[in-house]
Amino acid sequence: MLKATAERPDCRRLLDVLYTEELFGTGAATAPRATAALDDVDGGAQLHYRVTSYRAADLDRTLAWLGTLPDTCGRFEARDAHGATRDVRVADLALPQAGDDRRGLRVTVGDPAPDDGEEPRADTGTDTRTDTGGGVLTVDLVAVRVGDDAISLTNGTLGTPADAATRTSVEVGADRLTEARRQGRAQV
Repeated sequence: MLKATAERPDCRRLLDVLYTEELFGTGAATAPRATAALDDVDGGAQLHYRVTSYRAADLDRTLAWLGTLPDTCGRFEARDAHGATRDVRVADLALPQAGDDRRGLRVTVGDPAPDDGEEPRADTGTDTRTDTGGGVLTVDLVAVRVGDDAISLTNGTLGTPADAATRTSVEVGADRLTEARRQGRAQV
């Protein structure tokens, strides 16, 4: 559902980030220093977590870009390689106070929007229309900056991601990263 493109460059970039999970770019300078993936085999949810070190100013540019997306890409149409379209919604995601700065988005990808104005429902993994059998994928995309380090995470599922998992990952991750920075980096 995420391997798609959009007309607007920022929306296309967002889809690329969701698909590749490379929020801060690619290359040696932004390569993750630590990663973790947690999969819920029963519910199908996936939480992917990365810690990256980079220049604070560059991290802040990415955070600022994320903050613009609910306005620039609040609702758009994405098209996959086979020409199928998906309705994509982007909204701010409230996060706990953690780290030096943070941004969160909730991105919902569903079947094409109907003409009657009905909204896809992310709470059940289905949408309000009965003319299609497609589901709704919802992904929380979060970035937290702590100095020159950043946490990025995606928490996605068919349905609604567990808010507690996202919040806990942000809070605990920022606290642990802050403590690691306070103690200094281990010399290898």
